[in-house]
Amino acid sequence: MKVSLRWLADYIDLPERNPEELARVLGTLGLAAWVGGNLEQAPDLLEESVTLSRKLGNRSLLARSLHGLALVAAAQAHLDRATALEKESLTLRRDEDELWGVAESLEGFAAITEAQGYLDRATRLHGAAQALREAIGVPLPLVYQEEINRTLSTLKARLGPEHFSAILAAGRGMPAERAVELALESP
Repeated sequence: MKVSLRWLADYIDLPERNPEELARVLGTLGLAAWVGGNLEQAPDLLEESVTLSRKLGNRSLLARSLHGLALVAAAQAHLDRATALEKESLTLRRDEDELWGVAESLEGFAAITEAQGYLDRATRLHGAAQALREAIGVPLPLVYQEEINRTLSTLKARLGPEHFSAILAAGRGMPAERAVELALESP
């Protein structure tokens, strides 16, 4: 992993770079910084990716980088900012019919709503994201598994196993369109 991250970081310093690839590299490095707990470097890299993606008009890259910024904002307990960023990301992903990204953003919203204390809502969103991932055949990326598992364990402990299972099942039975509406609604 360190070798590939070093290669990505070296790419930024190349004199001739493809702007779209640069936006992708900046976003990847920003997410890697977030995963590594570097909340000082992550937002700078992701903001630069957002700016470049907007300039290029690349909605997919923009949505991915906005999602990364939302994760960073949530980790910094800036929940209003995290919500606004994730709303923009989810809206782009929904409009582009990027279902793997919709699932990722639903998971982002689940983390934000859990931090806000809306435990049933967070559990329902996790269930919807799980069902969507299964329906499209896209498993949860390894990089997110530890965080998602931690959140699910916390929710189960706080809600109680029976209530948690019932709410998770309700989310899994929710159509993806309804889950997106739920995520975009104010709690």
